[in-house]
Amino acid sequence: MISRLKNIFFVMLLFAFVSCENGTELELKSDKALLNKISAVIKTSDGKDISLKEITDFEWDKVCICKAYELPDTINARIGYDWELSKLAYNRLGDDVTLLIFTKNGRVVKYLFFPCRRGNFSGLTKTCYRKVDAVFKVIKSEAEGAWYEIEDR
Repeated sequence: MISRLKNIFFVMLLFAFVSCENGTELELKSDKALLNKISAVIKTSDGKDISLKEITDFEWDKVCICKAYELPDTINARIGYDWELSKLAYNRLGDDVTLLIFTKNGRVVKYLFFPCRRGNFSGLTKTCYRKVDAVFKVIKSEAEGAWYEIEDR
């Protein structure tokens, strides 16, 4: 009887372990290295143009900018498919952050939540830019400390 209980307990423990290891819970993992790289370029580019093509070192063909409180359906329409993380991204978007989504052949390859205090992308006129067109002007504002506005070139 004890041996049978041990076997049942072992099977249940194994099942629990496998279930946790293979879980499908989605998690947002913004690319911090990319955030720091773009931030550093912005900080040294007052009055100059920056090119995301020149800053990035991975393959992409389009970048989409999602501003505060944009709904998951809006995010999905912008990138062209139902991105599994759009609902989580929506919950993270607020007045203080912009979501940059890099895609290649219609699929997300990288994304990052960009704090507005490091570079405010909310003034851009378009929502998506092809790689060759992702060139922006940096304007340093002294209002409330150092603030960098990112504008269309």
